[in-house]
Amino acid sequence: MVRARAPAVQPVQNHQAPTVDIQGEYNRQRQEHAAKQAKEAAYKQKLANEAKAHQLALAQNVAKEEARQKQLKEQAIAAEERAKAQRAAYNKTQAEKRAKAKQLQKDQEDAANFAEAARQCQEERRERELRLARKEELRKDPTAIYHSYHDYLACFPLDTAGGEKISQYHNKLLANRPFPKYDSDSELGLAITYAKDNWDLYLEYPKQVKYAAEQQRKKVASIAAGGIAAQN
Repeated sequence: MVRARAPAVQPVQNHQAPTVDIQGEYNRQRQEHAAKQAKEAAYKQKLANEAKAHQLALAQNVAKEEARQKQLKEQAIAAEERAKAQRAAYNKTQAEKRAKAKQLQKDQEDAANFAEAARQCQEERRERELRLARKEELRKDPTAIYHSYHDYLACFPLDTAGGEKISQYHNKLLANRPFPKYDSDSELGLAITYAKDNWDLYLEYPKQVKYAAEQQRKKVASIAAGGIAAQN
């Protein structure tokens, strides 16, 4: 009698889900966070250093300008003193009159030139301070390119050699258009005034000039009506 063979026993395979390296992932995230914080700290320090350098440069320029003003003032005073001395000598003799008069005229011209130079220097200093203040104002204003684009480009020129070009979108914004030279109350002048006060409407030139001008007229009329009502 032949006995039947028992079926072969197959080895049981152990299917286990791959384990997650939780500690490794946690360490990686901590490293990434630390790197991010270090990068942010370095960027803040860079901004602080740039601001400090800017202030130092401004202070140095102001000091140089004050020294120049002082020198010009001293030169003007010295020239005036020479003129006084020449006028005193002018009265000594009739023979020296023409020579002294000539020297006096020269000294007076020098004094006037020094005074004019001092005035121009002071005016240039005031303009530089205004430009620096305007540049700082634009640098801090993230919305500047939407209402003062051309001022912004004047303070921060494009790198044309690097391929930077004027943004046609920002150039077409009504708020970035220059005011008319001789008629700020014209249709365009009113439109630009309204667009600058409401730059976040992103009104465009020329298709929205009429709309903006009409809104500005309504605004002016409303303000005028409010003033009349207050007086009554």
